[in-house]
Amino acid sequence: PADMLHLCPADMLTELETKQQELESRKWETLVATKNIGAKGVKFRCKITVVHTYFVVNIRASDIKCSPSQPKRQNVKNFQMIGNGYRFELDLSINPSKIESD
Repeated sequence: PADMLHLCPADMLTELETKQQELESRKWETLVATKNIGAKGVKFRCKITVVHTYFVVNIRASDIKCSPSQPKRQNVKNFQMIGNGYRFELDLSINPSKIESD
């Protein structure tokens, strides 16, 4: 039983921990952050939502919303964001706002 785990041999504990870590690395997490992003002399306030696992970022489920709505078609390359114990490097398009890549 789970409450009797301390009675298991050490090699079984290691195997159980490895399986648990593997499951955790496949679990989808969501990072939501509000950041100030500068592009061509304009400061945008953007709410960025990144949906990810340990290995993958889901670009389609991730989102970015920025204000102000002008100027149009601003690109930001290699924008770095830290959260949930991860570091993301994103290419962003602002107005219309979308995450280009990770």
